[in-house]
Amino acid sequence: MSLPWFRVDTNLGSHDKVLALLDDHAPPGVKYRALFSYVCAIGWSVDAETDGRIPRSALIYMHGTPATARLLVKHDLWHEEPPGFRIHNFADRQPTASSARALRDIRKIAGARSACLRWHGPDCWLEGEGCSRA
Repeated sequence: MSLPWFRVDTNLGSHDKVLALLDDHAPPGVKYRALFSYVCAIGWSVDAETDGRIPRSALIYMHGTPATARLLVKHDLWHEEPPGFRIHNFADRQPTASSARALRDIRKIAGARSACLRWHGPDCWLEGEGCSRA
């Protein structure tokens, strides 16, 4: 189960690395596609719970190409990391797979506890064990 959102910095358009990317001598179509791929890669990685790792074979899912990937690496938005790439500072800005799993587990237990208390009463739920009728 994926998160329905991911974080994008409000200053993305004026960030020094983005400005350097857009000022690159690459064709405009490649630069803007690279920037779009960067944003799509963040969403894809959060959804796939890869913690910012992008396999080369997955470039298509973020509308990227080897040329856009090279441009992102050149401007330090991605790092080359076999067998693909890693999004710069991903874990500092996005929820990691382990934190997403922990949040799902907490919500699952809270939902079970709430249902147990509602349907069985306050004496049914045993802390650390769960519903006594389960």
